[in-house]
This record gives sequence, C-alpha cells and structure tokens, in this order.
Amino acid sequence: MTRGRAAKRQGTPVIVPARRSERIRLRKENEALRATKQASQRAAKLAARKGDPRQSASPSDRHTSEETASTLSDGNEKDTLSTRDLTYGQSRVPQVVAATISAQGNIDGNTARPPRGPLIAISPLGEICVITLFDNGNGIVQDMHVMGRATPAMVIRGLEIVMGLEPTTLYIDTRLNRVFVDVAIHTAYDRFKCAFVPMLEDLKRLLMALQHVNIASADGPGVLRSRDGKFFHHEKVFPRAVRQFHFVPFSTWSDNTPITRRLSIDKRECQVYYAPFSTGPDNNEEALPIVEMHCSPYFVAWQAFVALSKPGTRAPKYIKHEANLIVAIGQAMMKYMTAGSASAM
Repeated sequence: MTRGRAAKRQGTPVIVPARRSERIRLRKENEALRATKQASQRAAKLAARKGDPRQSASPSDRHTSEETASTLSDGNEKDTLSTRDLTYGQSRVPQVVAATISAQGNIDGNTARPPRGPLIAISPLGEICVITLFDNGNGIVQDMHVMGRATPAMVIRGLEIVMGLEPTTLYIDTRLNRVFVDVAIHTAYDRFKCAFVPMLEDLKRLLMALQHVNIASADGPGVLRSRDGKFFHHEKVFPRAVRQFHFVPFSTWSDNTPITRRLSIDKRECQVYYAPFSTGPDNNEEALPIVEMHCSPYFVAWQAFVALSKPGTRAPKYIKHEANLIVAIGQAMMKYMTAGSASAM
C-alpha cells in the first residue's frame, strides 16, 4: 500500500507537492517583491545622500494628495492607486510590472472584488438596476464594471495618460467604473451586445479634451487651458456628478430577448420593450428611457467603442451621431496604447 493511500485510510491529510508551474509563479512573485524592496532601498539611500526630503517620500505618499482630492466628499473611499496596490499584479513598480502581470491582464488572481457598500452610497438609485429599476430582493442585481475588470494592462496605461493620471494610479475598481445592473443585462453587456453611451454634449466635451482643445471649466466661469500637450485631469473635465446616459442594445442583441422595466422605483407596474428598441416611422427614435449614473464618461465611452468595434455590431439610427463621436474618441485614446492592445479589446 502506498504512503498516500495509507494516510488517506487513516484520515491523515495528504500533503501534495506543489506543481512546477505553481513553484515558478511563486518564484517570480518573490523575485518581483525582492526587486521592489531593493529599488525602494536604493531610492532611500540616494535621497539620504542628496538630503532632498521630497525624494525620500514613499510612492504612496506621492499619490496621497490626488487620492484625497478625489475622495474627500465620498467618505475617503479610495478611487486611485498607490504604487503598492494590486491592479497590474503583486507589485505596481514599473520596473517589475512585466513579471507580475496576471493572466487577466491587470487584476491579480488574489485580488478581492470591491465591497458594495461604498458603491451603494453614491449610486443615485442605491442597489437598484439603473436600466430595469428592479431591486436586489431576489439577489439579481450585480455590481458591474463599466470598463471590464480584465481590460489589458496596455489599455489601462493608455487611459492613465488621457485621463491625466500619474502612471500606475488608475484603479479599475473605482466607483466611477462600476454600476448596479440586472444579471441578464450584465451578461449581455459582457458579451458586447449593448453599451452605455454618454449624451452628445458630454461626448463633444470629451473629444475636445482628448484633442487638447481649451474647454469651458465645469466648476464655474473660466476656461481649462491645455499646456505643454498634457491632458486635463479627468475630474476637471467631468467632476463627480450624476449624469444622463443612453442604454443602447446593438444589432447583435437577440430579437427574442425583451427588456422589462418598472415604470418607476415607487411603482410595481412594468413596461416591456422589444428589439430593435426603437420607435417612430423610420425606427429613428429611442424607445428605452434615458438612465442616470454616477460613472465617468471616459470609462463609458471607451467600453462603447470596444463594443462597436466587434464584427457585425451596428448602432441603431437614433444614436448615429453619438456612435460617430464614440469611434473618434476611441481612436484618439488608442494612440496612447500599444498596437497589441487593440487586438485584446
């Protein structure tokens, strides 16, 4: 009788040796962490020699002001990352990112999903689907990422540039990238059958920001002026607020799958909408109601561009002008992403 069988018969736990692939993964993680520690130690030594207190600050300290500025009004819920937070992998230090990027592209397998509580706090309807207006009484409302959680790392790096963020600080679990939707909508969304689309004026403003055109300040009188080819911080372009969006099922949406929506959150009556979800003599009018969300138009526009880039996907007539702007915005963003990222959309 083998040792393993004997142990099993006696009820003793059998210790299984780690697989070679697991050992390799652990070794790479340890090497990355060791490299991170060594880099931090070298930086501290250089700072001590130069006597420059700014150089001795930790990476997380350097991002504190940005995190605080963007979250004070929301109970200090963090919506950006410091260098050591988990998004690209076990370490966010640029020199060792390549060794730690996970199979999902930017989320480490051990990274827990963000809690719902802070998202409920800033969602205009709370834990209610923004499209169907159904609540979560039956557990059907899910916390969905507008821009996919498995978005390739190169895309995220490009978005950091156009959103005016410091390198390695874009937090894909930010509440500006999450919304509550019905499980059926979530499934269709992840298969690029539909997308949210910002309103026409927001799309025009976003495209102007990407083109380094001076735009009116959102905080009052004045103008945001582009300097040295740098992009505006995304919250200067779109301060945190509840905005209106279209919810658009595309040509690939199943003809046999209607959308049922409550008339309002305080009524039990519902209305059923059928594909192609348009009305009017030429099907050039929108049938589905406008939705309200707190999400950033940057994430919304990028994901709509990804969906519209899928083979056979066409936007309905009533959204023609918005779709043209979405394509222009997506192409402008892609200039700051590697060619390989386009194939991973």
